[in-house]
Amino acid sequence: MAERRVPAARRFGMLARLGHFARAVVYLAVGIWTARAAVFSHARAVGPGAALKAVLGGGGGRLFVGAVAFAFFADALFRLIQALSEKKRGILARLALFVRSVGAAALGATALQVYRNVRLQREGDFLRERLGWVMARPWGTKAIIAAGAIAAIAGLREIFQGATGRLRETFVKKRMGRLEKKWSMPVARFGLAAHGILIAVMGFFLVRAGLAANPGGAVLTGGALRRVGLLPFGSAMLAGLAVGLIAYGLSQLLFGFYRRES
Repeated sequence: MAERRVPAARRFGMLARLGHFARAVVYLAVGIWTARAAVFSHARAVGPGAALKAVLGGGGGRLFVGAVAFAFFADALFRLIQALSEKKRGILARLALFVRSVGAAALGATALQVYRNVRLQREGDFLRERLGWVMARPWGTKAIIAAGAIAAIAGLREIFQGATGRLRETFVKKRMGRLEKKWSMPVARFGLAAHGILIAVMGFFLVRAGLAANPGGAVLTGGALRRVGLLPFGSAMLAGLAVGLIAYGLSQLLFGFYRRES
């Protein structure tokens, strides 16, 4: 009798848990800084790198950031293993896993810069340089438009999942306490929807930048949050996103402890 193959999600599940813990740290930091921007006019929303540097960039916190960087690289490896090894997944699902792997590696590289105390390049400058290089290629603008569309669709999918409760990852609730059982799903749904809004906004501006062949029109996390703050009732919307991103960070913490291995 042939031995049943254990899915990668179970064999390498600890790598995924590390990724959840890393995202918890990053999005709690970004959410806190976004809340400050919503409440205080002199503060501004920032991306993962600046938030980590502000909250945990010195002393013992710096060592913690190093652990966060390691955890993101572990998660990137896990998602890559999933994308390459789980043959039953469709092409789109495997592409999404590959994109998640690249995203985790990028966050790991950012955290590693903070750990090494390297001067962080501003998000906008970093993005303009990379997109400018891509746009100089014959296929560049089409690739950027496609990447932006994929990001926007992924964000809308997360909003849908948060609204309907159809999360791609679930909890093992029998290991939870009463309070965790009651609040885990509402927090996870609200957090996922807020994260989806952020990803969709970045995707929208990336598509627009590609259509206009203007690398300066694209934004990353900090820029997307600042654009939201400039809208009518922007402060209220930014406050809602701040609460949502904090909820996303808390849900990632819960997934780190209670993630169901599939």
